[in-house]
Amino acid sequence: MLTSSTLLPKLILQDLWKSHFSWEEELPFTFVDKFSKWLNEMYLLKDVTLPRFMNLNETSELHVFVDACKGAYAACVFVRSEVEGESETHSRKEQSGSFKIFEHSKVVIDGLLHRSKTC
Repeated sequence: MLTSSTLLPKLILQDLWKSHFSWEEELPFTFVDKFSKWLNEMYLLKDVTLPRFMNLNETSELHVFVDACKGAYAACVFVRSEVEGESETHSRKEQSGSFKIFEHSKVVIDGLLHRSKTC
């Protein structure tokens, strides 16, 4: 559930690495602004709860989502169950990362292949 919150700083670090800044060099406002916006939203994570119990039954469904773009990929597996007429959804496996620059269709295929190997 928290993987998506780490993607932006990873992409910022990737862009910083590509820009070859030195340690003494002040960063451009665009990098500082992106990071500040991300940091200011981190307080929202205090409301995230991670239930440890999963009620698996005959209504349980497995959902896998994979997406990719030029800069990154992400995948998540959800288990959805219906218990006493109410729906429970649990995220059990997430992964994200950054790519080198590829054509978009190849990136999507790579993301799907990666997800199929790790499930």
